[in-house]
Amino acid sequence: MSEFDTHAAPPPPPISTGTPSEERTLALAAHLLGIVEEILVFARVEAGREALRVVDTDAAVMLKSAVDAVEPLVVKKGLAFSVNIAEESMPMSTDPIKVGQILINLLGNAIKFTDKGGITVSVDYTEDRKSVRFTVR
Repeated sequence: MSEFDTHAAPPPPPISTGTPSEERTLALAAHLLGIVEEILVFARVEAGREALRVVDTDAAVMLKSAVDAVEPLVVKKGLAFSVNIAEESMPMSTDPIKVGQILINLLGNAIKFTDKGGITVSVDYTEDRKSVRFTVR
């Protein structure tokens, strides 16, 4: 085990503080810790020491989770935020941790590089309904 192997001991759960703002801050901090873990995972994947964890999941749920994580940043910056989910449930098979991280990164970049106006994020099926498509504008 290397000194960077975070699989050795999971982080403790966040302490509940009671206020919505503090709860979101703690959730975002936990998410940022997850980002560090994902960077390490990607390095292990590239080195052939980590496999993708493909499971049945839901694209709508993944998008809602990513939106919840970045919404405080959108509000703080004073941007409009539109979320469009084609269907209530959108089953798919993927590695939800990695896709969730990609969504957070895309949304974070959209927030960072949007000075005025708003951001629209959506998920829908491709025309053949074999894949889902996430869009950030």
